[in-house]
Amino acid sequence: DGNTKQKRRSATGNDIVSTKVNTSIILLGQEAPQRDDNALANRVILCDVPSHTFTKEEVKIFQELKALERGGLSYLLCQVLQIRDIVDQKFITYQKEEKDKLSDSIKVDGARAGDLTRIIETVSYFVAMCRLIETDCTWLKLPFTYDGFFHIAEEKVKNQVGLLGQTDKVSSF
Repeated sequence: DGNTKQKRRSATGNDIVSTKVNTSIILLGQEAPQRDDNALANRVILCDVPSHTFTKEEVKIFQELKALERGGLSYLLCQVLQIRDIVDQKFITYQKEEKDKLSDSIKVDGARAGDLTRIIETVSYFVAMCRLIETDCTWLKLPFTYDGFFHIAEEKVKNQVGLLGQTDKVSSF
């Protein structure tokens, strides 16, 4: 969210340090983060990476991507910088609208309100960016549509809230 995070400089002192958060991270692991009442798990988007046997076509596409990578991907930065002004102007509005749209479309029985709200908030950032690219940056082509992506986002929220509900019940037991 770009907000500054504050923490104490040391355990015994009163000095407070402010750190601006301006990037995201990718966490990888073999198990879902379930400690501390799912504090991390309801603030991230959990994605499974299933074991998979690749077709010849998939291998070909992967090899083409690796060839592009060897040639350099700096041109991608130039494409992203072209939309910076559009993102500054429209992203916050789109994000709020997508958060409301997801909230209205998703009802999960047994979900804790905090889990559902946090996950919807996180997923809405991705949906808003997809919408922005499709509607305002027509020269950038995504390999999927906003409508298709929104449906995937709905299912992702439902599945993740369900998973958190199950793990919370098991840990409570």
